Amino acid sequence: MQGGIPVRFGALPNRPGVCDNQVLEDSMRRFMAFLTGSLCGALIGAVAALLLAPYSGGELRQRTRERLDAFRDDVREAYEARREQLESELESLRRSRPA
Repeated sequence: MQGGIPVRFGALPNRPGVCDNQVLEDSMRRFMAFLTGSLCGALIGAVAALLLAPYSGGELRQRTRERLDAFRDDVREAYEARREQLESELESLRRSRPA
């Protein structure tokens, strides 16, 4: 007996009278329901994306490739501009520093 409540063998202390197996089964059932719902949702989303896509697969890949190439070029240009700026600042600091 714990605090006036009889504790059964295999029962959880925070849920008197509920066995570990029951809790495990409930937990597993909830997890499987969540997993089933997640998979169904992903399947429905994939089908909807395919049906509602504004471009064909080849055209979509081409557009994506073009955008990635443009983004890569923009990053390279920004890198070069920043590098030149920092090099010029470093050079001006070296010139202004007393030897």
